[in-house]
Amino acid sequence: MTDAQAIIDRVNQKFGANYLMRASDQKFQVSYLPTGLAPIDDLLMGGIPYGRSTMIHGDFSTLKTYIGLCAIAQAQKQGKVAALIDTERSFDPHWASSLGVDTDALILPPPDHIETGERAIDAAEILIRNGVDLLMFDSVAAALPKSEHEKKMDESGQMLRQAAMMTKALRKLTAANRTTALLWINQTRVNPNIMFGNPEAIPGGKALPFYSTYILGLYKGTQIQEDVPVYVTDKEGKPVKKNIKRVIGYEIRARLYKSKLNQPGREETFVYSAKQGAVDDWSYLANKALSNGLLGYERGRWWTPEDGKRMTQSEFRGHLPLPELKKLLHGTVDGVDSAGSAPRGSKKAAQPKEKSSRTTARARTPTAAPVPSRSTVRLRKQS
Repeated sequence: MTDAQAIIDRVNQKFGANYLMRASDQKFQVSYLPTGLAPIDDLLMGGIPYGRSTMIHGDFSTLKTYIGLCAIAQAQKQGKVAALIDTERSFDPHWASSLGVDTDALILPPPDHIETGERAIDAAEILIRNGVDLLMFDSVAAALPKSEHEKKMDESGQMLRQAAMMTKALRKLTAANRTTALLWINQTRVNPNIMFGNPEAIPGGKALPFYSTYILGLYKGTQIQEDVPVYVTDKEGKPVKKNIKRVIGYEIRARLYKSKLNQPGREETFVYSAKQGAVDDWSYLANKALSNGLLGYERGRWWTPEDGKRMTQSEFRGHLPLPELKKLLHGTVDGVDSAGSAPRGSKKAAQPKEKSSRTTARARTPTAAPVPSRSTVRLRKQS
């Protein structure tokens, strides 16, 4: 019986070297670009894959562009070249710079060069064929087909122009792509004709979901508020102190709908802090450590390290800063698997019987362990 190497050698001798290769060859190994955001990199098992398409979709203000800009900043820190196709005309260099993006090194076609979706796709293909490492397309929903661009608003026409455009675009870009991490930003729509089931629809047709290696959906959750003292005037004209609620952040639920590289259907919940203007990686990783028996214990608003004194969450942040928390989780969040189970050798926390009031600065993680912000969790530190 002929073995695989004999077939490879015979074919390569006839048609040239490397015409056939083993699947274990280094050429087929997938490498990833980290986004720098712990919950996203945890879901994607390392980040955005090179040589493949990744789609992020969601409602407005669900951090879609924010995640893309953070990925661009991480690529530039590694000395890689990043580009942005901005069909939404929403790029702000000041905000991008605040997230760590080097705008001098970022490639960005001007708006008049990508007026139609076809021209935007052509620009993307040129960038991919010239070896750009990361290409962010923001967004698919704003890509205007040429046939639609040339018609007036009151002229009837085919509703599937954008889907047809994206079908051709994905064939071209997939054939051209070798090493580029291609990130598609998309929006969600609500189909009013759907009476039962999920009414959400994603613009651009079916081609993009089929060609994507990852499909990540983002959803807004509970607002996080704090009391702010203000002074109002009573009927007698005297100032009276009153507390009002101010939103200081909100929860984001991220769901991995499709994955060709690992298990799909997983979810993570994390907090976006309006005070920091960033994803609160500390609260996400602290909840991971609590749920997997690596910290101490937490009850209500109080956190207590192993054999330590009780302290508030802000005091606990100072006691265990983010770098030490990452080191506790084996250097990265990848030290804990995607299902929230503890690394080998650690023990899961016991199920609590006592419940406490909800705190407002920690995200919930979809694990088998109880939600840290709602209950008491007794945990042990690994040796």
